[in-house]
Amino acid sequence: MRQSIRALGWASKILWIATAAFMVTSLYSPLKLLLERQVDIGSPQPSFSNETMTVSVPFSVNNTGFYDISDVEIATSVTDCGGTLISTSTTSVENIPRGGSVNETHSISVSVDDVILKNLTYLLSNDAVIVLDVSVGLRIAHVIPLKVSARVNMSWGAPFYNASLRLADVPEPYNSTHYTVSAWASFENHSPFDVNGTLRLEIFNEREDFIGRWMDQVSAPSGGTYSEKVTIYVRPAEFSGAGEVHARFVGSLGSLEWWFTYG
Repeated sequence: MRQSIRALGWASKILWIATAAFMVTSLYSPLKLLLERQVDIGSPQPSFSNETMTVSVPFSVNNTGFYDISDVEIATSVTDCGGTLISTSTTSVENIPRGGSVNETHSISVSVDDVILKNLTYLLSNDAVIVLDVSVGLRIAHVIPLKVSARVNMSWGAPFYNASLRLADVPEPYNSTHYTVSAWASFENHSPFDVNGTLRLEIFNEREDFIGRWMDQVSAPSGGTYSEKVTIYVRPAEFSGAGEVHARFVGSLGSLEWWFTYG
């Protein structure tokens, strides 16, 4: 009887030690990868397609730990400084076996249509701070769940920063029926994408009568500036010196519109 009790006691101690060792090694296993720099996060790669801005972040994991890593899920959400949700993205990796490795890419996409629908058009013409929430969840040895999260403030560069349009106060005679009105259009492209497309300007007087139009191609590389003096032909009797200009851009960023007052 004593031998049975003693054996049971030894078995309990061994089981406790084995459990403790498993817990310690399983928790140390992912830390080991970080300490040995077996987790590599590449440089973000911006791109633009189908009116969607995408930032792709490549990453690789070389599992030199003690156990398999499974059910990996990387989730990100982007909000503006007021808390309005802009975008969510998820990347999953089913299993990274012990001694194995994986190369994946997590993509964060922002649709221009979503920006407009959510009344976030200020992001198109104003630099801002956006909030990136990141969470990483996984299982160690297919048993122990682990999840970490972080919040990062990021700078947002507007593609049409400081967009402005200024009309000359006094038109100049052109011929017997028309005058010319000079206008200065400009913006700075602070985004990581080139801006290319067609810009159309339509002038209305203070009675909301259409009085003139101008249209041409515009181009502003990332970090560049667009600045152009344009000429719009109007009838003298219709130009009152005050009103509004309807600006419409159609191109790489989709279809965007602004209204400017003059006079």
